[in-house]
Amino acid sequence: MGGILLFRHQQEAIDSWIKAGGRGILSMATGTGKTYTALGALKHIVEKEEKLMVVISVPYAHLIPQWERSFMQMGIPIYTVIQAYSGNSSWKREFQVAVRQIANGSLRRALVLTTHDSLRSDIFFDVRLLTNASTMIIGDEVHGLGSIARKAALGRIYFDYRLGLSATPWRLWDDEGNDFLRRYFGKIVYEFSLDKAVSEINPITGKTYLTPYKYYPYFVFLNEAEMSRYVKLTMPIISQMGRVRDIGELMNDERFSMLLFKRAELIKKADAKKDALREILEDVTRREINTHILVYVEGKTQLAMACDLIKRFNISCYPFTMELSSKKERRLGGKSERDLIIAKFARGDIGALVSMKILDEGVDVPQAKVGVLVASTTSSRQYIQRLGRILRRSEGKEVAYIYDIVVFPQVSLMGGIHRVVEEGILRREFKRYMYIAQSSLNRFEVERHIYKYMDRMGVVSGAGDRNKNPE
Repeated sequence: MGGILLFRHQQEAIDSWIKAGGRGILSMATGTGKTYTALGALKHIVEKEEKLMVVISVPYAHLIPQWERSFMQMGIPIYTVIQAYSGNSSWKREFQVAVRQIANGSLRRALVLTTHDSLRSDIFFDVRLLTNASTMIIGDEVHGLGSIARKAALGRIYFDYRLGLSATPWRLWDDEGNDFLRRYFGKIVYEFSLDKAVSEINPITGKTYLTPYKYYPYFVFLNEAEMSRYVKLTMPIISQMGRVRDIGELMNDERFSMLLFKRAELIKKADAKKDALREILEDVTRREINTHILVYVEGKTQLAMACDLIKRFNISCYPFTMELSSKKERRLGGKSERDLIIAKFARGDIGALVSMKILDEGVDVPQAKVGVLVASTTSSRQYIQRLGRILRRSEGKEVAYIYDIVVFPQVSLMGGIHRVVEEGILRREFKRYMYIAQSSLNRFEVERHIYKYMDRMGVVSGAGDRNKNPE
C-alpha cells in the first residue's frame, strides 16, 4: 500500500465495513489511524470498481492537505484530485469537468476533497449524473454532517459506498441528526475504544496503539460573585426544563440555548482557573518538562492569561488560533504559517501551543506529551478529540500527561429542585472523569481523588463504566 502498512485493528475495521456492504461508521479513538483505515477501504473499492467518483468531506479546510498527503502515501491509483473548497476558486469547474469525463469514459476515477460546508453546494448534485460509474463518500468526523443544513443537502446526493469516521459519532441532544447519520451511513460496524488503544499491544511495534497516560483532574469552584450569576442563569433553565418531557425539544429554542451558553461560558472562564494553571505548571516544571505542551483555553482573555503565566515558568509559548493562515506561501518556502508553527513545536523550538478549539479536529501534533485543559468542555466528543491530540504515538514519547481543570458550582448554595438538577448534571460529568481515569496509568490514585470530590459534592457513586463512552 504505497509503503503504508495497516495495523491489525485497521484491517479488522475495513473488513467489517466490507462485510456490511460498503456502508457503516467506524468509531475509533482519536489517534488510532482513522484516515489510513478509510483510505484502505477506498483502495479496496478502487480495485473493485472500474469507474469511480470519490468524495472525502472533512470539517475544516486545513485538513484537506493532510488527507491529500495521506492519500498520496497510500499510492491509490486515482489520477485526478480536486480540492473543492473556498481556497480553490476554480473547484466547481474542475468538478463539473471530472463528472463529464467520467460520464463519457475519458476519465476512470476522480477524488474530490471538500469540507462539510462546501458539500452543501448544489454543484455536488451532479454526482447523480454518474449513472455509469460507482460513487463513494467518506465523512471525516461524520457527526458534523448531521446538522440541519448539512443533512438536508447530503440527503439529496446518492453515493453507492458510504463510510463515516469519528471517535464519538453521535450528536448530543440531536436524535434527528443521529437518525439521519444511521440511515445514510449505516450503523457502527467497528469500534476501537480509548481503553483498547492504550492497553492492547500492537504486534508490529511492540507498543500500545496510543501512548499510556497519567490523568490529573484539578477540581475548583466558582467564587461568590460567579456563583450568584450562575444561580440567576440556572433558575430559568430549570423552569423551562420542567415544561417539557424531552430536553432535546429545548435545544432548538434560542433563548434556552443562550442561557446554557452563558452558563457554560461562566464555568469556562472562572477566576479559579488561573491558580489551578499555576499549580499545574509548577508540577510540569518539577517533571522537567518545558516542551511539547498543548494548552486549551476559552477566549482571547484566557489565552493571554495562559501565555503570560507559561512564560513566567521560562517556557516559550505561541497562540495557535484561527488567525494563523493555512495558505501555503512562497515567502515561507511553500509552507503555511500553521505548518511553520507546528514544525517549530515538533522540534521543541516552541514549548507550548495555546489553542482555542482549532486543535480539536485533525491537526497532527504527535510530539505533544502534555495536555492542559484549562477550558474543560462539557462535550464528550471534544474531550476525547483533545485527548487524542496528546496520546498519538511519537518517537521517544513513552508517557503522556493530561491535566484537567474542572470548575464546579457550589451546590450547597442551591436549594430545592435546583440542587437536584445540578446533582444530575454533576453525576454525568463525574462519569466522564471516571471514564478517562479508568484507562490511565494512575487509575486508582485518580479514582480515590474523584470519589472524594463526589462525596464532597453529594453525588452518588457508581459513575464509572470502563468501556462505555460517556456520551
